[in-house]
Amino acid sequence: MSYSHDAIGNVISRHDSNTFLNEVFAYDDLNRLSTVTRTQGTTALGVESYLYDPWGNLLAKPGLSGIGYQTKETQCSTSAQPGPHALSRATIAGVAKQYCYDLAGNQTETRAGATLERQISYTAADQVKEIKSYAAGAPFNTKF
Repeated sequence: MSYSHDAIGNVISRHDSNTFLNEVFAYDDLNRLSTVTRTQGTTALGVESYLYDPWGNLLAKPGLSGIGYQTKETQCSTSAQPGPHALSRATIAGVAKQYCYDLAGNQTETRAGATLERQISYTAADQVKEIKSYAAGAPFNTKF
């Protein structure tokens, strides 16, 4: 894998000599990723575009839609209002997800509709203490 960078360190291209996959990255005036163009050998694989709102929040990217910020979602068990740049909802691969936060701004839950997918608990110093994942049905816990 080889990489090229611009003068300020942004990756502008990546080449995988094993698969012949080439990627070219472009950035907007604020150095946020704006497009990724992919080719494999001489075959064009497509262009992905990324859009942002005036505050820098991601609005659009491939595979992601229905993005919302700073909205308390109705499925959340916590009563905290997310901060101004906190992702509160997104549709990923056709699944509507909600993201919930505590009063300190820590993400506490991820839900797909009413289904709890992940719970995160924190120490008094706002450090992650435990992550419970329910994606496979039975909870999988990671403790820190």
